[in-house]
Amino acid sequence: GTCYNYTINIIGTIIINPYTTNADHYKGVWEALKSVGSWKGEYKNISKSGDECWEYAHISSIKNSREKTTHYLYLKEQITERKNIESELLKAKNFATFFLTILYELLF
Repeated sequence: GTCYNYTINIIGTIIINPYTTNADHYKGVWEALKSVGSWKGEYKNISKSGDECWEYAHISSIKNSREKTTHYLYLKEQITERKNIESELLKAKNFATFFLTILYELLF
């Protein structure tokens, strides 16, 4: 299923799903938004069908003429497939390294 997030509401609160997001990570997002006005990164979420999925997001604050944050612009990309491919590539690399190490020890 498609990933979803609770994103922007009228008072400018954004929530990255606290049930799937590490508390320190969640806190770091808010610290970045408060200090520099933006955050970008990856996080795990839950799809509508209940499956875990990965998303890449870029969040930027939108300020009024008094420099007060009124809203957040939230752009996200579903990257679960990319993360799965990266994981498979890492497993293949580790297997190849292990295999070549044993082969080297047997031959030399």
